[in-house]
Amino acid sequence: MRAFTFTACLALALLTGCKDTPEPSPNYHEYAYVSNGVSNSVTVIDLRALSILTTVSVGRSPTGLAVNPRKNEIYVVNSASGNVSIIDAEKNAVVATIGVHGKPYFIDVSQDGKRASTDQRAPAERVVAVQAALSIPDSDACSFAHISL
Repeated sequence: MRAFTFTACLALALLTGCKDTPEPSPNYHEYAYVSNGVSNSVTVIDLRALSILTTVSVGRSPTGLAVNPRKNEIYVVNSASGNVSIIDAEKNAVVATIGVHGKPYFIDVSQDGKRASTDQRAPAERVVAVQAALSIPDSDACSFAHISL
């Protein structure tokens, strides 16, 4: 009986609570980025329309993804290529590719958006900073990133 009551209350709250939510601006976009390791691509999903917007070709074996909201960029680590693809989140296209040492698997972006670091599978080098290449003045879905513009 408790499960039914909880489910009924949750359904009622969801159905009635969403009516007063204003529609976002037509310029507002909300995308999900999913790496596809076998097809060497990243699928861009429009979360408002719940549909695939586009598929972007990147390097070989894309794995980790990270978002730089300060520059509206998505960084994709391509393990087999030994590089990072930079996707412009407005155009949903690769705008640059940065070579890194070893075979990176993950990437992380600093809070200020000025540095990105990749891990390394080679034991001698664990972390490589990709700072200068970011051009900032002064799946088989393997990974997922989300950005709101």
